[in-house]
Amino acid sequence: MIDLHIHGGFGLSFHRGKVEDNLKIASKLKELGIEWILATIIALPPEKLKKALSAIRDAMKETDVIKGAYIEGPFINPLKTGGIPVEFIKSWDIETFKRVIEEYTDTIKIVTLAPELKESKYLRDFLKDKGIKVAIGHSLATYGETVEFTEKGVDLATHIFNAMREFHHREPGIVGAILESSIPCEIIAEKHHLHPTTTKLVYRIKGKESVIPISDATSLAGYDKKEGIFGGRKIINKDGACFTEDGKLYGSATLLLDGLKHLTDLGVYNSMSEAKNTLMRTIEKLKIL
Repeated sequence: MIDLHIHGGFGLSFHRGKVEDNLKIASKLKELGIEWILATIIALPPEKLKKALSAIRDAMKETDVIKGAYIEGPFINPLKTGGIPVEFIKSWDIETFKRVIEEYTDTIKIVTLAPELKESKYLRDFLKDKGIKVAIGHSLATYGETVEFTEKGVDLATHIFNAMREFHHREPGIVGAILESSIPCEIIAEKHHLHPTTTKLVYRIKGKESVIPISDATSLAGYDKKEGIFGGRKIINKDGACFTEDGKLYGSATLLLDGLKHLTDLGVYNSMSEAKNTLMRTIEKLKIL
């Protein structure tokens, strides 16, 4: 198994920038049969992001489970941040981000951009020149904005439907553009983030080999305590998903193995073996490593 998009687990998080925590997460995931992951971090303020990336880079030297970093933002829509505090993304300018990219080109594998932002158009080309994959998400892009942006090269869609403009029959938006494209899309393999019918429709439209199940797991996944902190806010594990105290969905508390079981129970895959093998083939096509 490969988890392309995981923020942490077992009471620990990649955002904290601690090598020992990263290695503990990797060790526990390996025991569960996870071959490799991308340590996923939100758009932290500059110095905290550099600290987190340094800890990921150092952990990569000691484990073969962590293959790099996946950054959600900071050039995403402030109205579709999901679990990312708005003040974190507003603390960035494009030149500062470019310097971070150049410093950690050996570590960063994927960056999520919102197609509608003018900075994203420049960064898309900059990232691709550095050999970093470009994902689209956390966005209010229209259908037209998304198509224009993806025509010049996009590798992935970040957790389809979640933190995106809603699909509308007269404005299919970013979701509609992703569904009709050949761009592979992530899907959070957990029952709260997508209705079962929505999950089945994504697979029916895209095909199994263009959908990448991810955990999007926070520190509460695989953890016996039901409360923690994500993005600076208190989160509560309710039946495999994380919610804020006011009831907002704020990430997953489900590890990938349970996520694949959920998809198999839905009938998306015929067996766990098919789920694992299809996932690996789909990710291999991305040529991240």
